[in-house]
Amino acid sequence: DQNNILASRTYQLSDLITTSYAFDVGGDTNIIQGAEVLVDYTIKNVSEQILQNVEASISCDDAYITISDATEGFGNMAPGESKTIEGAFRFSTNQHIPDAHSFILENLIQTNLGEKEMQILARAKAPGLGFAGVQVDDGDNGRLDPDELADLVIQISNTGHNDAIDVEAELSPLDEFISLEGPANISYGDIQPGFSETRAYNVYVSPMTLNGYEARLLLKITEGSGMVMYDTLEIMVGKKPLLIIDLAPLHDSGPGMLEALEELDIYSDYSRIFPYSIDNYQSVFLCLGMQTSYYALTMEEGSILASFLDNGGKIYMEGRRTWRDDPQTPVHSMFNIDIENIPVMYYI
Repeated sequence: DQNNILASRTYQLSDLITTSYAFDVGGDTNIIQGAEVLVDYTIKNVSEQILQNVEASISCDDAYITISDATEGFGNMAPGESKTIEGAFRFSTNQHIPDAHSFILENLIQTNLGEKEMQILARAKAPGLGFAGVQVDDGDNGRLDPDELADLVIQISNTGHNDAIDVEAELSPLDEFISLEGPANISYGDIQPGFSETRAYNVYVSPMTLNGYEARLLLKITEGSGMVMYDTLEIMVGKKPLLIIDLAPLHDSGPGMLEALEELDIYSDYSRIFPYSIDNYQSVFLCLGMQTSYYALTMEEGSILASFLDNGGKIYMEGRRTWRDDPQTPVHSMFNIDIENIPVMYYI
């Protein structure tokens, strides 16, 4: 009430006791996934009074924590007396607890003189397994092509803080164009934190697969504690048919090209910036603009295009000023074009 007079009062024992604890996980102190954890608990009476019926308990509302022994009695404690009970409390962690997951054990100590509420903060360590990359080993161009037998070299890494034991990974194609020619489930062994392992899966690509097709495969990763993870791999077969690079400031032609190709059911990508790489395409349509609104190719871009032609690619390059007025890059001479200079207009 306003006079601070209560019908009952809870006394905090801050000046009467001290406590300490230690975790025991099979002789270790690290709390890991799927483990049973014992809590060694110590209470010391630092007051000058006898504490009677001393009892300690824990509780937790975390979905990954299950408490199996929550209460421990310490009896009466004389002034200055300290009592330690090994395995005073017991709880277990879920096998799917995430790495670095923090949780709180609510801790209550009750005596004849009152009670004290505290919190025990803890953090679990678990493996952090995941798909880390895939490479195509075909002894040729490093990509899957129609009617080809090749290895998919899949890397799995452990980014967590605990060893991953007995890791296995199962690869399953999600469409009819890819089939496994070797084992689908392969052991990766044990993977320590911060390390990776790679294994090869032998696959065959159907000759009916179109160039540029995105093949999808499901990767199921399991660990000895029961942890299971899934990831979907998307791997392109062959090269995509066409890329439209529309660098023209007014975008005069590019959108119309894209619309026409879509009507013809020809798969193509459209970009208004010059990409870092064009190696995944069979052909490039390059739009550079008109006489008064144009884009000038840089030497670096011209070199990329020239290399693309040298490696078997095909280019349609559209523009006016690029053929005479702009600096000639390595790709220009590869078209073998002669320019006839006529006033006002340029004819090729």
